Amino acid sequence: MAGDTNTTEAFCYLCGESSHKVGKIAVAEGRIDGICRGCIERCRETFKRADYLPIDIRQAREADTDSVMDIDATVDTHLSTTMHRREVLDEIVLGRVYLLCRKDTGAACGYIMFEQKSSSHLYISGFAVHPSARGRGVGAQALKYVIDHFGRLARVDLLTHPENVRAIGLYVSMGFVAEGILPRPLALGAGPRVLMRYAGPRP
Repeated sequence: MAGDTNTTEAFCYLCGESSHKVGKIAVAEGRIDGICRGCIERCRETFKRADYLPIDIRQAREADTDSVMDIDATVDTHLSTTMHRREVLDEIVLGRVYLLCRKDTGAACGYIMFEQKSSSHLYISGFAVHPSARGRGVGAQALKYVIDHFGRLARVDLLTHPENVRAIGLYVSMGFVAEGILPRPLALGAGPRVLMRYAGPRP
């Protein structure tokens, strides 16, 4: 059965290779099997690449609304929902939006949004990196920031599109596991989403 680590063969969700080293990350409609260690290590190797892009992370201000909107406009609308300006501004006022800024120029190259639902639960509600900065460790640095500050909570989770393979690979490499597929999350409109939870550093 897809996703069952008791079977003799499993297939990596990212590269498609068959390997007994694939770990179970979800069992839902057979959509996801797992991520092989090779793909996890390739995600981690981003930190060692010559084009690694160091960033600073700061809380967004109302004046940053246009920057967040510009970054949000670059996301693939098949894989993610975009936000209206009023929604972005409301999230900024509530202190939930953090800008990912290049250390060399200070320019915004991404954002991450999260909300503390309770004293034990943090939900990552939005995450985007500008195309010019993708694949350069920006997303990993943003997730590390969240994990460093909130990883001790009982639960840190997020939702992502089941076909967003790059994002899923990043999340798994940072210690997230998939708990299943939600067919139509109300907060995100139509379409399924993978529910992923931080489970600690990868071995």
